[in-house]
Amino acid sequence: MIKPKATFRQISESLLRLLALCVSLVFGLAAQADPMTPGYAAIERGHYATAARSWKKLADQGNPDAENALAILYQEGLGVARDATEATRLLESASGRGLLIAKHNLGMTYLEGKGVDIDTDRAMAYFGQAAAEGLSDSLYALGVAYLTGEGQRKDPAQARQFFKKAAQKDYPEAQLMIAYLMQTDQGGEPNLIQAFVWGSIAVENGLEQGLEVTEYASVAMSLQESAEAKRLLQLCLEYLPTCTD
Repeated sequence: MIKPKATFRQISESLLRLLALCVSLVFGLAAQADPMTPGYAAIERGHYATAARSWKKLADQGNPDAENALAILYQEGLGVARDATEATRLLESASGRGLLIAKHNLGMTYLEGKGVDIDTDRAMAYFGQAAAEGLSDSLYALGVAYLTGEGQRKDPAQARQFFKKAAQKDYPEAQLMIAYLMQTDQGGEPNLIQAFVWGSIAVENGLEQGLEVTEYASVAMSLQESAEAKRLLQLCLEYLPTCTD
C-alpha cells in the first residue's frame, strides 16, 4: 500500500506555484486583454525586476492579481528586496478585494510564519474562506490539516471529503491522497473501486505513485469489482466534477 506523505511543506506551491501557473496559462489567452501579461512575459524570460515594476504599477492602482503576484516576489526576494511585511500587506489587500488565491497564500503565510508569527487558527480560517468558494489549493490544504492534525483536529473522514472535492477539480495530489484513503479504513470503509479510479486519474495527471494504488486495488478486487472500476473510470475521465458521487 502507498503511505501518505502529504505535509504542508509539500502542499501546492511554496507560494511560487502561482507564478508557474500564471506563466503556463497566460500565453493561451488573448495577451493584450490582460494588463498582467507584460509581467508574466517578463517572468517567462527570468526578468523578475521587470515583472515587479510592471505589477507594482497595477498594484498601486488596486489590481488584486498584481498585488498577489507582487507579494510572491517580495516573499521570495525575486526582482525586489525580500520584504515579508510588504508581502503580507499586499496579500491582505488582495484578499480583502476577494481574490481567492490571495486568501490561500495568506493561509500559507500564517501557517509557515513567513514574516509573521505562526498562527494556525488564522491560517485555517483563510483556507476555509477560499475552500468555501471552491479553491482547490485550499481544499487540499484542509484535507492535509484534517489528515495530519497539523493546524486542525485530526479527522480522516473530513480529510476524505476535502481531498475528494479537490480531486473533482482535477487537483492531482488530492486525487492521489483520496485514492490512498479509499484503499484503507482511514476515515471510513475501504472502497477499492474508488481507490482504483482515483489512482488511475492521478497517474493520468503525471503522478506515477498512483500506480501503487491501482496495482494493489487490481489484485484485491473481484472480477466484478474490476469491471465496475473500469466502467466508472471511463465515466470519470469524461466528466470529472461528479466522479464517484
